[in-house]
Amino acid sequence: MTLLPSAEALAEVVVTGYSTQSTRDITGSVSVIKSEDLLSTSPNTLEQALQGQASGVVVNVEGGPGGNAAIRIRGFGTVNANDPLFIIDGTPTNLGLNAINPNDIESIQILKDASSASIYGNRAANGVVLITTKGGKKNQKVTFNGNVHVSVDYVPSTRFPDLANPTQWANSVWQAAINDGLTPGTAQLGNGPTPVLPVYLNPAGASSGVDESQYDFLTNRITRANQAGTNWFDAFFNTQTSRFYNMSASGGSEHANFFMSLSAVEQNGVAKFTDYERYTIRTNSNFDITDKIKMGENLTVSYSDRISAVGLQGPEGSIANLLRINPIIPIYDVGGNFAGSGVGGGVGNADNPIAQAFRNKDNHNLNFRAFGNAFVEIEPIKNLKLRTNLGIDLNSSNLSAFTPFGPEGETAVVNTLTESNTFERVFTWYNTAIYKYVLNEKHVFEGLFGTEFNKRNVSFFTATRNGFLFNDPLNTRV
Repeated sequence: MTLLPSAEALAEVVVTGYSTQSTRDITGSVSVIKSEDLLSTSPNTLEQALQGQASGVVVNVEGGPGGNAAIRIRGFGTVNANDPLFIIDGTPTNLGLNAINPNDIESIQILKDASSASIYGNRAANGVVLITTKGGKKNQKVTFNGNVHVSVDYVPSTRFPDLANPTQWANSVWQAAINDGLTPGTAQLGNGPTPVLPVYLNPAGASSGVDESQYDFLTNRITRANQAGTNWFDAFFNTQTSRFYNMSASGGSEHANFFMSLSAVEQNGVAKFTDYERYTIRTNSNFDITDKIKMGENLTVSYSDRISAVGLQGPEGSIANLLRINPIIPIYDVGGNFAGSGVGGGVGNADNPIAQAFRNKDNHNLNFRAFGNAFVEIEPIKNLKLRTNLGIDLNSSNLSAFTPFGPEGETAVVNTLTESNTFERVFTWYNTAIYKYVLNEKHVFEGLFGTEFNKRNVSFFTATRNGFLFNDPLNTRV
């Protein structure tokens, strides 16, 4: 007996704009990503979930916790504006995807060819990402689902650059002087034929005779040299955990269904003093008022707090100073305060990256976002559906960034506090009339007529002040 194979393709339906189509009827370039594929790597954010899921789609996520992502569909189209258009349950947004719980996603469709421009105009020049969130099923008992996942994050030491140790640094100083035709010699390394690593950086070049009991933070700041070399990368990066919690409920009757979810993300960064927290709540419901009238709504509310997002990047940031700071400098002086290039001199001018990160630990980037839509759909005659949809996207962000002065650094810095607030409101109202006729179950004739109204308002305020008496952001109002 031989079993004959039998394959049957399911009539999968995907969203391709203001309407839906069966996959077998699609002629354009559309990538479909399902929920189970998005969650295969247990991502904390939707941007992370999109990485590697569709051909021609490149996702670059910032390294820090809660970092934003740059999504590019088939390369770069212009010098400045390269972000695709995001449509969440029919409502367009340009405020990113960080506020969305990946567990709430039913499917994602990515429109990559020029046909999407016939629907969304020049907004679709860089592609369109259509996101459909989960909903309840009709005639389904109320079910509850929950999941928790914990991940361990670290940077392997093999990824750290191989930097010079104090002896190699001292020899390079000597060789540089010889190459310039000069007699080598510094206050820290002596004046002999070969450099001598000091025992103390402050007093500069001292090898003995220092009474550490006379330590005075304001005047002496006695600092022992780390002759073995400080592994700044190992001190700056550490092993941390990230935790994700999700709970949902769904159900439905013959004429209604609902879906609700709660989620929380707690992500500790591998870089010192970096953290990210996000809390989301989402509700979705649909009702059949009559056989011809339907209505429903989607609403997502999100709150996030990103800590120490300021101060790591840039040529003077902590990451750059990991490469620049001299390995002979210890992290702390003998009094337990941060050491740095300013103690004794002659060891470069890089700032202590651990001190920088510590003093940015109270910088918060707070974000509150609420977005969703409500719709009414009427079928006045057979095959004709009229739909009106009102969407709203509200986003409020507050950034508090304090840049303190570092007394251990070579260069004096005036402490500065910057406070900025941004409030953005996006309203979208579209109306469609779709007539769809199927002939002999093979030939589909469909016509779409629609209008859309968009309004976007942005207000922001930024204030900066420097020269505070205290170096503590909690006392900047004194």
